[in-house]
Amino acid sequence: MGEWDGQMKHLVGIARQDFVSWLVEGARFDKELSANFATRKRDGDNLWQLSIEEEPSLLHLEFQLKPDENMDRRMWEY
Repeated sequence: MGEWDGQMKHLVGIARQDFVSWLVEGARFDKELSANFATRKRDGDNLWQLSIEEEPSLLHLEFQLKPDENMDRRMWEY
């Protein structure tokens, strides 16, 4: 994990509900899930379980310091 990833994970970790509210209107943070995806050799940054109007949902956050031409593919693979 790079310094950028660590800093961003720390920031969202101390203000989870704030980030959820900013990104997903009406959502409530429920819990953090493992971002260790079996289909990838590297871990994701954050995977959270949310509730949107009492329905369970997932929010997957990835932090990227530089442009990555393969980001769409990486997200699809996760």
